[in-house]
Amino acid sequence: MNDAHTTDLPMILSLKKLTVSRSLSQETMAYTADVFLDGVTVGHVRNSGNGGMSLLHVHPVHRPAVAAFEAELRALPARLDDGLDLQDRCIEDAIDTLAAQMDLVRGVRSNIKRYTKTGTLFITAEGEVMQSAGQGKPLEEALVAKYPGATIINGMPIDEAVAYCTPFM
Repeated sequence: MNDAHTTDLPMILSLKKLTVSRSLSQETMAYTADVFLDGVTVGHVRNSGNGGMSLLHVHPVHRPAVAAFEAELRALPARLDDGLDLQDRCIEDAIDTLAAQMDLVRGVRSNIKRYTKTGTLFITAEGEVMQSAGQGKPLEEALVAKYPGATIINGMPIDEAVAYCTPFM
């Protein structure tokens, strides 16, 4: 397979088989995952959770793709909240960010399922996440009357609920 990136679109970084170990996470998130660039497995990453960098093991044939991805990272415009020097941007930092985001989304998904099983989950117009015991249309109407502008999460498709709730949780 040719690893050359031939489009003008940026390369897509993705992780599969992400496993997070809360019991080992001390200063950083302890995790392992398979790493993909543009849908091709390029290696495996792990972080022991002791505060050090993540260790990426790249298959030798895919090193040029990883180098190209890091060049794309360095070419991105600096963000004020980035905190990283442009020369220091590396694939490991991007992987850590992606792994943390994926773990957050998993947690949000799990919480939504748990909170909506027997209660009503809603977000006020001020962005406060709240839960009320019980379910049903009369309760939802009463909550919206009490908290004008509230969004009821119960009844939303799970992917829509996760996308809506993630910034608030």
